[in-house]
Amino acid sequence: MRFALPGPIACMFIGAAGCGGQADEVAPLSSHDVARVLCEQAFACGCQSQYYSSAEECTERLGDMGEGGYQRWEESGLTVDRDCLERQFAHQIASITERGCSRDGAPYPHEQCLYGSMGLGEPCGVGLDCELGLSCDWDTAVCIDPNAPVPPKSLGERCLSGQCEDQLECWEGHCMAMSPPREVGEACGDCEEFTSCWCTSGAFCDDRVCAARRTLEEQCSSYLSCKASLHCDVNTGRCAERRENGEACDGQPYQCEGFCDSVEVPSSGSAGVCSGGGPPVCGEMDSIRPPD
Repeated sequence: MRFALPGPIACMFIGAAGCGGQADEVAPLSSHDVARVLCEQAFACGCQSQYYSSAEECTERLGDMGEGGYQRWEESGLTVDRDCLERQFAHQIASITERGCSRDGAPYPHEQCLYGSMGLGEPCGVGLDCELGLSCDWDTAVCIDPNAPVPPKSLGERCLSGQCEDQLECWEGHCMAMSPPREVGEACGDCEEFTSCWCTSGAFCDDRVCAARRTLEEQCSSYLSCKASLHCDVNTGRCAERRENGEACDGQPYQCEGFCDSVEVPSSGSAGVCSGGGPPVCGEMDSIRPPD
């Protein structure tokens, strides 16, 4: 199965010889094609990468990482469905192109393109160990049919989405009782195990009482203390504006709109530069750290 992209986009992948005339055959899409579209879009949107100095470097290294990963999976014994991957590449390219520099855009459909050889009831370590359509059960470490009916799980049991009893939700792998968020002035921080007791949106737990998040220049004690658009400056102990790309930073949580480049130890005093903020395509470009 081979996918061609419409109009001028197709010419980017099949080369000049395929443009302006009827192409006999279109080369299969690859991870390099996705990387090219992603990297060119990111740099066109003004994204500042912590790893790549140009769209060309980004394309080469991201594409190599993607293809290298598929090869390693095949060598480890996993099945890599190349037709399935090509459908995913086509969806990714269309999504990146349609979204551009916007923050909006519907997610593209995902398929399971990698799978193992372990059958129903056989031992597994991760989901990819199992045959297509099966998943690895955390509790029993065997391959199960995720669509088969199972008895609802009770409070505290390991779970996947939709497996818990009524009134419970699967949160971070366990069935939890989700109580209504606490309002400002109500007690917090007294959760029983596997029971939520979070403060409502716009509030944080301050000395076991929900309090409104602090505004600009108000005193703070942690990054949770300040409104979502601010950060808690540990140097002043007050809420401050987040810094934009290009501004200096020292690694404090949420100090930058994106991330603080070249800083490994928070509040170490090391010099860094804010980068990576902006549209989602910026974060997607830097979502995987390339090997040194």
